[in-house]
Amino acid sequence: MAHLTLFLLLLGTASAAFDTSTGYGDGICLTANSACPAGETSTCPSAAKVKECDAIYIDADMIAFGAAIYDWSHKETTAAMTVATIPAGVAWNQWAGKSAGGQDAGTCGSLGTCNNAYTKVVHVFDEDNCWPRSKAIPVLGNAASPDAQMALCANTIKHLLGKKPLGAFVLSPTEQLEYSLLKTPVVTCGNAFLNDGKIDASKVQLPFLQGEGGGGTFGSPWTYAEHTGMCYTGNPALGNGYKVGGERYGGSVTTEEYGHTFFDIGISQFDPQGWMAVQKAEAAAYGKWQANNADKGGHERDEDWDCHTASTEYFAAGAEMLLYNTRIGENHKATTRTELRDNDPNLWCLAARYYELNNKFAVCPAGPALADVAQTVDCKAQLGALGVTTFGPEPPAGPSWAAPKRTPVRSCPRRLCARPRARPAPRTPNVPPK
Repeated sequence: MAHLTLFLLLLGTASAAFDTSTGYGDGICLTANSACPAGETSTCPSAAKVKECDAIYIDADMIAFGAAIYDWSHKETTAAMTVATIPAGVAWNQWAGKSAGGQDAGTCGSLGTCNNAYTKVVHVFDEDNCWPRSKAIPVLGNAASPDAQMALCANTIKHLLGKKPLGAFVLSPTEQLEYSLLKTPVVTCGNAFLNDGKIDASKVQLPFLQGEGGGGTFGSPWTYAEHTGMCYTGNPALGNGYKVGGERYGGSVTTEEYGHTFFDIGISQFDPQGWMAVQKAEAAAYGKWQANNADKGGHERDEDWDCHTASTEYFAAGAEMLLYNTRIGENHKATTRTELRDNDPNLWCLAARYYELNNKFAVCPAGPALADVAQTVDCKAQLGALGVTTFGPEPPAGPSWAAPKRTPVRSCPRRLCARPRARPAPRTPNVPPK
């Protein structure tokens, strides 16, 4: 109830009637947002059927699986950030009877079982920075996942969810970690076994994994990333787009796919104002692109994107650009941090709401320069125009997030440092399945 009380106090001015069962106020359901109308091909219900937003898709099997993994992980004794072997016979790793015939990635193949499909794990936590072992996030892999690949996945999670400095959080420096833990997301760093580019039905494949690459959703918090986009040294399968001269050079697909998941299961919960602002900002950027496809502040939508997918892709583009000065693709037309700041200040400020400005950690061994960029945007005014009224504490340097946010927060929230307690019931965002 502590989280809920805090939300009511902070968001009391955001809506005349705050619905405690969903965490949203009247009129801000995803498809009621006039900035994100549902098209004929969209999976979002029409404005006339806005109540359908409450019928969120929930994959109970995946959620139960995630809870079992976390229960096991938090009892393990392996050191943080260490690639370890998962013993054969662990209860959650038994999948007898779950074969789907071997046609798709993630089935149990012709063997008829996925037992012991996961063989590697990294328990991600950082006890020096408000992230105790009891709150570890397990990253899972299999025999096709080199240790360097496992390390890349784990470091991505550690950076995305680690304690944030002043100016880069709304409620708490560990808010993304805390709210992500409520959904026990399954983070997979494993690969499908292929034979001439096709699924090898003679091998034990990863259960439920329908394709190699994808972000999780609130109702299906399962995220995985394709190895062709993992930028660890010596990856023989690295795609050309991630190499020198490629549009994604200096970035890792893990940032995008895992980031999609944390946006949907975490940010949507602790900051519904920001979550809605992303949708409004994306609609504005899409309008820029429609008016001028060369506008560096424009965002092009793929034909099969619904309004929610467009928003999550838009936000992922901003987060990766802010953190690593690289693109996740060509949909957003900004190619550098400076171009993003100057041409799409909405996205610049939304990314900086949750991630540090002028980050120096590089997820890849090589990439574009991470030179400091001056904060010249009044983000309070910028986000205020998108309906945001709640802001976190600012760095000591001055108002309006005018300086790089690199002042650390020394203390841990009591909820992370104290003994474990019962989880508050998560609120369900109005998100249709992708």
